[in-house]
Amino acid sequence: MFFGTRTLHCKIIMHVSLTHSGKTHNALHALVASTSGAYAGPLWLLVHEIHERLNSGQIVPLGMEPDANAEPAEDSNFNTDAKWSNHTQSRGQALRQTCSLLTSEEQKQNLDMSMYSCTIEMLNYEKHYNVVVVDEI
Repeated sequence: MFFGTRTLHCKIIMHVSLTHSGKTHNALHALVASTSGAYAGPLWLLVHEIHERLNSGQIVPLGMEPDANAEPAEDSNFNTDAKWSNHTQSRGQALRQTCSLLTSEEQKQNLDMSMYSCTIEMLNYEKHYNVVVVDEI
């Protein structure tokens, strides 16, 4: 089973740490910097939030952070504090990643899009992605 997947040369990075330590925050930087990818989350509410953030350009790509040593906001895994939102507002157009939304209740899918925000059961395992963020594994 999944023989094709086993023959791929891929890199797996697993972030293990305490709650609210920036695991998802850091993974989303890599996702938005890629040309194709998916966020696969456990809850539709998280999937909707990532979908909105990707489409509005609120996630700064890896390597474009205003301060590489900055800590994520204390109350969130996402870049919600002032220094991040000011940076993304000034460069928001360039950072926007249009993505499809796939949950069991709702599907906003465009076949031309290469970025997906979906619940884990809706992830297309037949598709090749450059970056996949599997949240709450």
